[in-house]
Amino acid sequence: MPTIQQWLNEYGESRQDTTNKTINWICVPAIFFAIVGFLYSIKLPFVITGHRINVAMIAFVFM
Repeated sequence: MPTIQQWLNEYGESRQDTTNKTINWICVPAIFFAIVGFLYSIKLPFVITGHRINVAMIAFVFM
């Protein structure tokens, strides 16, 4: 059975082609903003200084 280092080396080598880099360049930010948008839509029952708090705000504080 391969070690974790062998798995990571193989993963790194297989992610070097132009197509994969282009897909990652487009999709990783899209996934990030989709997750942030989803977290933003989850409202919490707290109001601080007139602003309703949501899960995205809490996640931003702890990032």
